[in-house]
Amino acid sequence: MIDPFTSLAFSVYSGKGVYALLLGSGISRAAEIPTGWEVTLDLVRKLAAVEGEDCGPSPESWYRKRFGTEPDYSALLGSLAITPSERTNMLAAYFEASAEERELGKKTPTVAHKSIARLASKGYFKVIVTTNFDRLMEQALEAEGISPTVISTADAARGAMPLTHAQCTVIKVHGDYRDTRLRNTSAELSEYPNEINSVLDRVFDEYGLVVCGWSATWDRALCNAMLRSPNRRFSTFWGLRSAPSVTAADLIRFRHASTLEIESADSLFSTVEQKIEALERFNAPHPLSTPIAVASLKRFLTEDRFRIELRDLVLSEVERQMTALAALPVHFAHASKGTLEAQFFTRLELYESRMEMLIPLLAHGCLYGTPAQATIWQDAILRMVSFPPYSAGHDQLINLRRYPATMLMYAGGIAAVASQNYDTLRVILRDARTHGPIDPVRQDTELVFLTVPGQVVDNDVLNEGRAQRWKTPANDRLHDILRNHLRSLIPDDNEYEQVFDRFEYFFTLVYFDLKSLKQDSAPWWAPVGRFTWRGRDAWPSRSHVSEILAAENDAKQESWGPIREGLFTSSARFKEVNDSYSTSILARISNY
Repeated sequence: MIDPFTSLAFSVYSGKGVYALLLGSGISRAAEIPTGWEVTLDLVRKLAAVEGEDCGPSPESWYRKRFGTEPDYSALLGSLAITPSERTNMLAAYFEASAEERELGKKTPTVAHKSIARLASKGYFKVIVTTNFDRLMEQALEAEGISPTVISTADAARGAMPLTHAQCTVIKVHGDYRDTRLRNTSAELSEYPNEINSVLDRVFDEYGLVVCGWSATWDRALCNAMLRSPNRRFSTFWGLRSAPSVTAADLIRFRHASTLEIESADSLFSTVEQKIEALERFNAPHPLSTPIAVASLKRFLTEDRFRIELRDLVLSEVERQMTALAALPVHFAHASKGTLEAQFFTRLELYESRMEMLIPLLAHGCLYGTPAQATIWQDAILRMVSFPPYSAGHDQLINLRRYPATMLMYAGGIAAVASQNYDTLRVILRDARTHGPIDPVRQDTELVFLTVPGQVVDNDVLNEGRAQRWKTPANDRLHDILRNHLRSLIPDDNEYEQVFDRFEYFFTLVYFDLKSLKQDSAPWWAPVGRFTWRGRDAWPSRSHVSEILAAENDAKQESWGPIREGLFTSSARFKEVNDSYSTSILARISNY
């Protein structure tokens, strides 16, 4: 049997704008707006205090003993505050947040209000009927850019825009607490003005209905309006936290309503919103362009409720590319040397074209993302080195399979350094490990060991194919390929050069550090990057990047971003690694 929540989501999604909401006091429960019964008990306490008595822990028992009848919300209001103006003043404290309450998030729009407002902004709900006096629904709608038409009096009903033409209409059948014409007493709740009845007749006749937080016990006029409707053009869904009242049960049978067992109004509407968003994603076209994908990613980065959508957007694209790339052979066709080089470059350029969407996604994610989102980028890069095992092949093509992961590592790392997002940099650079060795030859599991450019892309083939003698051709190619992808994030060329150098140097030092820990001694080899040969002339201060980072570490020590976020275990450890690499490797290979 189909889950009724799913049925509701499908109905609302496929019939955009044809379902109205009927919301009772339960919708505002999470905001600590009191229900009618809670107001009743509080009024009993005040009545007892005025009469100089203590009603104790059971106000209803005191009232029953004192007056010989059950406490009644309408009767209490009618006796304690005779005129509508007096009732308005008495009720304001129950429904309007004080400064202290607002600071604590009380009497402000709830999760349910906000979910409804977001769905209304997309056109799913255009009519909201409510028995509540508060203005939380209007506040939530206004936060989504909707200025709703509010009908709370006969005058407003006469002058209102037709329901089908208004962006969103809120019908407050009992009035608004700021208006003196509130309907509170039994007499007032037993009959509505003709103008209000006319609007309700249209709603119950022409719209489907989603009911939540309404007991139906006290609202005779509203029940009668529902019973007057002979048609059931669309379904009725009724959310219940417990068994319905006798009146509600009668209406459920009359409307042939589907009931939904809910924990709260918040859970109902957040679930419906999530299911509708899932339907939107399913029916949405595949992102045909990188700008569309990046725009979606930026939106998903902003709120934690999109964490599933964010992960799906990135990792579904990873899987799409892995499916295509995993089938590529790892051996050259038999041919001359020149043809083999051509095959190598064809494969290289294929990998680069396949990363056209993932590179910007990883770069934007690492630049703007939060620490909690960093594992998404880590998982994406790790997945790109997880190719099926091979039995035989040419080393150049076997190693080149890690080129997509290397491009993503560099794109994400450069972006993280540009925004000083060092916690994200730590997650993708230092913390990332595969579950096991990726091939029979390499036993490394640390991602930084698997994405060294010169070990992934054959430097000799690059130089020979381009008739050049560059010292770090793989790093230089990455620099040039990524420049175009990252131009919107780092527009200035000089800044890009410096950020690229900083990332490559962090990459190298993390490699050196982890390798030292792994073998309990300083390694005889570690990666070199473009920074090795560019030297001091590349920086305005005419200092080498190693000196610049050393100075930053000396100045800030444990508060320095890379240390504070765990890229290195301590300021002293960074200094030790930097000094060791500079003297044992950097100076030796560059005459530094």
